[in-house]
Amino acid sequence: MNPEIINSIYKYIVVLYENNQRLTKIFGIDAIDAITDGSKDILNLIQDVPRLIPYSYSDEKKEVYLIKKDGLLQYKRELPDLKKEYQTVLEKNAKCLEKIKTIRNKYEHILHNVSSQSCFKGNDSWFEYGFKVKDKGYRIESKELIQLFKNLNELYDGLIKQIMKYVYENELNDTYGFLSRIDLLGFNKIYDSGLLHEIGKAITGI
Repeated sequence: MNPEIINSIYKYIVVLYENNQRLTKIFGIDAIDAITDGSKDILNLIQDVPRLIPYSYSDEKKEVYLIKKDGLLQYKRELPDLKKEYQTVLEKNAKCLEKIKTIRNKYEHILHNVSSQSCFKGNDSWFEYGFKVKDKGYRIESKELIQLFKNLNELYDGLIKQIMKYVYENELNDTYGFLSRIDLLGFNKIYDSGLLHEIGKAITGI
């Protein structure tokens, strides 16, 4: 661990935190309609996930895989457990990550090839979004995203703990002490609390 790595990790933590807020916000939507259906937030989230875990999808092998020199994996010597931790997240969420990567790739390069087909909010703690990529449909459910983000929160919380150990040992609390106040696992408690709708409404302000 060193200041360069800490500053790099912090950028990813910010992206993860913001997307936890996006995901929570969607649960606060009372009715799915053309204006407030949450599709924009879902697409923004889809754009960011491959930044949080460096991976791609092989059409030939029909599987997701880590990109070993992307993202924080460029520090794999300094963070020797990170590759294994990423791989665990990848394996636990393979289907969801496959859909995210497919939608993201088309949305990023050929915007008109991706359309939000449908969205359905079954109750206060469940939703589903349907996307059409060319002629193929993909559905992403809230439970898939919750599982993915809970796993990512656990992984990055572990990185924060590593940072804080380095910070205390090197008396850098004045510079990096604020990182100890970032509570990613607090989102996991929200996801498990049964209060997603109420908290989401508070974030949306609706």
